Order: sequence, then structure tokens, then C-alpha cells
Amino acid sequence: MLFVPMGDVADLGVRLPFVLGFLPIPALVFVLMPLLYSYAIRRLWRTAPEMSEPVTYIFSESGVQTIGQTYSTTVSWSSIGTAERISSIIFLGTGQRLFYVVPVKAFESEADFEGFCNLVEKNVAKCNL
Repeated sequence: MLFVPMGDVADLGVRLPFVLGFLPIPALVFVLMPLLYSYAIRRLWRTAPEMSEPVTYIFSESGVQTIGQTYSTTVSWSSIGTAERISSIIFLGTGQRLFYVVPVKAFESEADFEGFCNLVEKNVAKCNL
């Protein structure tokens, strides 16, 4: 709440332009910045195919292999710092605050899921599955 002390009515003419001069700052922060951020995210989604293409994960003793239509990469287990299950999603976190998101329903059988959990528990220090 903005408080303008009541004084001489002539003072109001001096204070009003001063107060109105600060109004563009909240407009910039609360309106323009979220719009620009939303535009940037949509643009990235449209221009970077690796953001929206299907991904296949292959988990092995050596690490996590990620295969997409336009890329393939392998990350060793030593780079995975955390593993946490939240509801039906498993998050494998790296030290760079990047996460591999693995839905539980992606496993073909309960045995595959249990094998994955054993592999993660063996190789990830902070594991909460």
C-alpha cells in the first residue's frame, strides 16, 4: 500500500509524478517478464527437437544410456547423485541439477522394475525408491 501523507494540496502535484514514475517497474516485473519467459519456452520447444521427441533409456552396470531420434548419450552412475520416487515417477538427478524422468509404467514387468531398483540402489548413494 502506498501512503502519501496529506499536506498542502500543492504538494500533491509534486508527489504524484514521482509516484507514477515507479509504476512501470511492477508492470515490467509482474507482466512483461512472465510473458517473455513464456515466449522463450515455447520457442525453445518448437526449435529444439530433442526437447519433445520420444526418449529411450537403457540402464546397465556402466550407467544410463539415453537414445532419442536426433541424439544418443551415456552417463555413468558416478554422475547420478540422487534417485527419488515421487508417486509413479522416478527422478535420477545429476550434480548439474539435471534430472532423468522415468515413469514407473514404462517398465514392461514388475521383474524389470525390481531389477532397475536394485541397480539404482547399488550405484546411487542418495537413493529413495
